[in-house]
Amino acid sequence: DQGLEPLRLLQRRRLLETPEELRKAGVTVPEFVQAGIEHDIQYAGFSVVDAREAGFSTVAGLEQAGFHMQALKEMNVKHDAFSPEDLQGLRLSGFPAMVARKKFKCNCHQLRAGGYMVTEIAESGIWGVNGATALRDAGFTVEEMMSDFSVAQLRAGGFTASEMQRGGISLKKIRESGSVTALELREAGFSAVDLRDAYFTAMQMKDAGYTALDLREAGYTAAQLKYARYRIVELRDAGYNTADMRHAGCTAYDLRVLGYLPVQLRDAGYTARDMQAGGFTVTSMRQAGFSASELQEAGYKAGELLAVGITCAELLEAHFTPTALKFAGCTPAELYEAGVSTLELRDIGCDVDDVFGATQGKVTVKQLLEEAGFSPKELRDAGRTAKELLDAGVSVRKCRVSGYSAGDLKEAGIPVDEMKRNGYTAKELVVDAGFTDAKELRLMGFRFGALKLAGFSDRTLVLDAKFTVHEVVKATGYSAFKLSEAGFKPSELKAAGFDADTLVKAGSLWAPPGVHNDVPETVLDGWELHRLDPYDHATSDKDLISIPEQSHWVLIAARKKNSSTLHVAAAAPRSAVLTKTALNQTHESNGAFWYRCPRRAFGFANTRHINLDAVADWYDPESEKRLSWVLDHNSWGGRRAGSRCDLAFEDTWEKCIWFS
Repeated sequence: DQGLEPLRLLQRRRLLETPEELRKAGVTVPEFVQAGIEHDIQYAGFSVVDAREAGFSTVAGLEQAGFHMQALKEMNVKHDAFSPEDLQGLRLSGFPAMVARKKFKCNCHQLRAGGYMVTEIAESGIWGVNGATALRDAGFTVEEMMSDFSVAQLRAGGFTASEMQRGGISLKKIRESGSVTALELREAGFSAVDLRDAYFTAMQMKDAGYTALDLREAGYTAAQLKYARYRIVELRDAGYNTADMRHAGCTAYDLRVLGYLPVQLRDAGYTARDMQAGGFTVTSMRQAGFSASELQEAGYKAGELLAVGITCAELLEAHFTPTALKFAGCTPAELYEAGVSTLELRDIGCDVDDVFGATQGKVTVKQLLEEAGFSPKELRDAGRTAKELLDAGVSVRKCRVSGYSAGDLKEAGIPVDEMKRNGYTAKELVVDAGFTDAKELRLMGFRFGALKLAGFSDRTLVLDAKFTVHEVVKATGYSAFKLSEAGFKPSELKAAGFDADTLVKAGSLWAPPGVHNDVPETVLDGWELHRLDPYDHATSDKDLISIPEQSHWVLIAARKKNSSTLHVAAAAPRSAVLTKTALNQTHESNGAFWYRCPRRAFGFANTRHINLDAVADWYDPESEKRLSWVLDHNSWGGRRAGSRCDLAFEDTWEKCIWFS
């Protein structure tokens, strides 16, 4: 049967032998073709491979051999069995890429060769980064893939920035795709401006090899370049100005090292503090045009600014205080000329002379008081006279409180009574102003104590100023002795209430111990006359006992008539004087020896010895220290006064009795 010709084989087919039976009988595919029954090849059970080996290499040929679309789909055909033409035929026959890839194991290269589009291949499950990689490897271009893959997928799939740029993808999208470097983009032909617009940082640009000039021309700021670690000198050489450099964070020191001038930094907005920190001197900053206020804000002291020629007026405008300027060395005159008021000068410690000198003597005392605020005391300490202050309206009392002496006020023409009314003490008036009229001062109202403190003696105040005992006692509490020393008379002291005993003890009332001769009658102040009889008057005991009982002391004396001197005198307590004695007996009291011998005699002697045998004392007739009066003896009067023992009938001598 193998040798049958095709016509016979066809006969057999017609004899109801099935194609499968023919195949099983050993009929080959070529024989099927020769017999004209090639359309039964598939029904005979031949495989596509068998058909392809027999010459059915195209899809059309396979269809002619009975292999229909569904059959081909259901068959496990390997991609190696297909030529590009086969694949193209499959695609044209409606085979989707999914079938070609899944069923026939076709890869992307074969699919591309078969004419499948990217969209068809992507729909078959070729997607994402791996799909992009496979399609790129298969030869698909960016243009072909960009509608089905994202820029990021294309980039991750291996397309270069240049390929993507040639494919029409914008730089922004390429940048957004990630992991693309500035260097790649630069090599792809993108300009620095393009990369800046794509938000590449200056640091990334630097890594890509761009110069500082490139970046400046691309619109990058100096701050961005500095952050990217470009050197400051590169920024300068790239053409950035000082203001750009300042905004970039370059310090004044950085620019000083590069040789920038102070004025350039100032014009760029660097502050004086910035430049101070950068090592610029205050002199250079001043020359660059910085104001005193700006330099003050930088921390410079007034003294430092004065040293570089800044005036007091400028420093004041810079809000330096007058105190700071004074401490820095500004003179009061400079401060005043700069506008500091006299009050401010005083407040910062300038004294009257400073202010007066600062105004070149034009300020008046009144202005010093009212405008500068100086006190009268400060003006006094500065040598201003009381008259100047009085003329300026200062009161006498304020002058006193400010330390002006009574002498100062006297020179200014102030009356003493006005000074007294304004508080000047007697001592001030006496010591400072030289007022010595104690009586006038007393009449002004000064009391004893005040005038005594002023230096007046007790006697002056008593004798000249006529202070009373009561005034003195009230002021001082003086004893009778002190009052007597002060010049008060016994009569004045008695009138003030002092008794005779007190006055005698004080030595005020004249009653010295013993017998005394030639005693002036001036000592009789404080004594009251009891009797004054001529010596020829007969003395009776009644003349004696009639001495007032309230009296304490008695003064017995003899004198020539109309004489101001007592020839002989002695004093003793009344009780002692009137004590009765026996004949020729005496008793001693206050240094004298007294006797009162009834119907004999009354008297005293300087010794205890007397002789009353001849009625009156006749003892020691030459003694001037004896007095003896005949007592109650006929018509005899007094007899003895000292050494005169023959006066019983004399009327030129007088017997004197005083009491106190």
